Amino acid sequence: MDELIHVPGEEDGGPVAMGPGVRKISLALLLLGALVILGTTAMDTLFPAPVVKPIGQEARDLMQAKLQQNPWDGSLASGWETHLKARSRVRRSLAPFWSAFVMKVLNTVPADLVAGQDGWLFLRDRIQPPAATRDRGIRLMGQTGAAIQRRLARMGSAVTFIPVPRKAVACAEKLPRGMKSDPEYDAGIVQALRERGVTLLDVTRAWEDVPAEGRYLRRDTHWAFGGEKALARSIAETYPELVTHETKLWLQEAPTAAPALLLDFAAIQRDHPAVDWINGDVSIRPYLRPREVLKRMKKLPTDVDVAVVGSSFTRNFAFAELVAVALGRVVYPGGIAGTPFGGSLAYFAGKFSGRRFPSRVLYEFPIHQAFQIGAGSHSAQQSLAAFFTGTTEAGTLPLPVDLLGPFTFAEKPRRGGKVLFPEGTLLSSGDGVLQLRIKTWGDDSTEWQLRSTGALQYWVLGPGEHEVLLPVIQSLPDGSEVGIVAAQGAAPTATVTVTVEVDADLEHAVEIPLEPSGDHGLQGASEAVSVGLHDVVTIQWTGSPEEIDVLIRGVTPDGVEREVRATFREPVSKICVLSLTPFEAGEITAVEVQGAIGEVRAFLAPQLSD
Repeated sequence: MDELIHVPGEEDGGPVAMGPGVRKISLALLLLGALVILGTTAMDTLFPAPVVKPIGQEARDLMQAKLQQNPWDGSLASGWETHLKARSRVRRSLAPFWSAFVMKVLNTVPADLVAGQDGWLFLRDRIQPPAATRDRGIRLMGQTGAAIQRRLARMGSAVTFIPVPRKAVACAEKLPRGMKSDPEYDAGIVQALRERGVTLLDVTRAWEDVPAEGRYLRRDTHWAFGGEKALARSIAETYPELVTHETKLWLQEAPTAAPALLLDFAAIQRDHPAVDWINGDVSIRPYLRPREVLKRMKKLPTDVDVAVVGSSFTRNFAFAELVAVALGRVVYPGGIAGTPFGGSLAYFAGKFSGRRFPSRVLYEFPIHQAFQIGAGSHSAQQSLAAFFTGTTEAGTLPLPVDLLGPFTFAEKPRRGGKVLFPEGTLLSSGDGVLQLRIKTWGDDSTEWQLRSTGALQYWVLGPGEHEVLLPVIQSLPDGSEVGIVAAQGAAPTATVTVTVEVDADLEHAVEIPLEPSGDHGLQGASEAVSVGLHDVVTIQWTGSPEEIDVLIRGVTPDGVEREVRATFREPVSKICVLSLTPFEAGEITAVEVQGAIGEVRAFLAPQLSD
């Protein structure tokens, strides 16, 4: 047995005894490591970095997490790592250099980022839309955009949506080879808005001649100077009637270090010297001249006719100034950074409350914000509710109560902070054409919710009496249940009154004669009928059908054929209201109704005039 056991030695390349020189080097390295640890500990003890002290629930959560740490699942080591990041001055100073080294030399980045070609960086969670809510987000963006456009029209503003493509789509050639970004999602958002008749500017077309480096910044999440400049020029070309050159404006362009927000995700702070080593890009920062005009813009001029509303793309860059120069006129710069979809619109509505709204609103938003709409983000829905509640003075008229079926009690005050419209009651195209005027009274502050298949809108009201006007947004025009609920606060004592309204002049509606067509079918509008952008068609019936299917065909002014279709199963109400915005103030050529029972009538109603 002994001959089967062989211990390798020096003669056959086995382990060699450690010589005195090797031992000295090893000991020196160990001693150096110990000195580094001791020195770091001493520096961090004598000169600790200031840390924000958590309070309230955050402090309790941190204490609970600390008590649950143990050495067996890695939570103790993770907690100590977090502590070092927060308290170690040495680590704060030296770690960014290491992050910059592995990023630039080894092309290695944290999990939140994706390292593309030529040093480009991308946020991982914006490369692909969430699969679970992808299609719902596309559909709801069309419905929500139409509701926003309709409300602004009642406030005297024509809105142009400017959906900015995601960086991974606009600069797909800079992604790692083989990585996909689902450009069909961005195209779907644009198409959904266009099919609902929402006016928009095609950013992709405006960027056709702009290289990737001009569209987006390499190590940031925002657009580059070339992209915003091309877009401002496209606005002037699209709306020549807005170009006045009433004010002599020009830009003073100054080179500056390109923003590199994505380096924050690699723990490389913006003021750290490592930023200069890894990010050598130069950008252009334009300054509007004369300075007096910029001051005037920021002071909310009362005579402004154009507003540029948007996200951090507008707030942190010079998009509003570029638009002002392209149009030759003063514009209102309404960009708000760090807000969800609809946040800047809510701020804009608040600033112009009680004032005349600008006649044209240019609404810029990055398409990745549509992720929030599809997922039903609380912050996004709250922002949208803030916009709609901030424009409650928009004029509307109530629907005839006798056509809402047995649900007429909605107009009577109800205690308990809850009103439900059963399925089959609110029948519309689901794009905000139906609106609810909600009057509430409570002893305490209360958070309210408007629940539908398309949105869960939140708003908070203080004690006393309040009135808001919110649109009914549904993912599909199917007449699903809609509820108004006091989620928090004085729900038991709160009183609610709800009126179903529409911003159409039903009193001056023109009847569309319907004639029998096929089995249980009716058809009208054998000749083309011109319609306004925000006109509506109402269908009324007297019987109790199991299902009603309505189809309206027409064309846009450019000759594009469109249709509006809605199916309502077991309707309770005797009326449905369908928006005609998809036809973009063109013509409707046919109205078809299937399944209706009893006397059936169709009406074309224009939008209310001021």
